Amino acid sequence: MITLSKLKKYLRTHGYATLKEIVICFQTEPKQVQCMLQHFINKGQVQARNISTGCTAQCSQTCPITTSLLYEWKDQPAQSQSLAHPMPLNKYPA
Repeated sequence: MITLSKLKKYLRTHGYATLKEIVICFQTEPKQVQCMLQHFINKGQVQARNISTGCTAQCSQTCPITTSLLYEWKDQPAQSQSLAHPMPLNKYPA
């Protein structure tokens, strides 16, 4: 059974994964994983990227190019990144 903490650990360990990889790993439904991924996307912890895959053979046949999403774990939530250099507190004692 997949939980938010298990999904978080998986993505932090692997760095990124496709929906299909996550579904296979946790043997669960894609809709359930998508809802959980959206939770982390909303928090700024996961970024979804489009990736294209296709044939790499050098023949004259036209192979279909497919597009899917790659879910990547981000080290810091988006809100925290803007505070990377926080303003110092009062430098001079009163």
